[in-house]
Amino acid sequence: MNTPLEHHASKVYTRAIFDMFGQITYEASQYRVEEVEKGKTYFVRRNHPEKHEMWCRILYKVELVDDGPQVLCECGNFEHT
Repeated sequence: MNTPLEHHASKVYTRAIFDMFGQITYEASQYRVEEVEKGKTYFVRRNHPEKHEMWCRILYKVELVDDGPQVLCECGNFEHT
């Protein structure tokens, strides 16, 4: 996307890490985040749900526990990884 953030990352990361950064940035751009309770609760909505399988969830609730050291998400990814 050639953003200032990507340009900076290309200068400080190795090629392998920069490629991972690019993939994560791309995946993150597929979601829109809405803050429900400041610093505590968020709704994460998938952009363009019609481009995904019907069984894919569109909306996830994400909660920060104790101001962020622990993250709970309905997707279970934070607990899993």
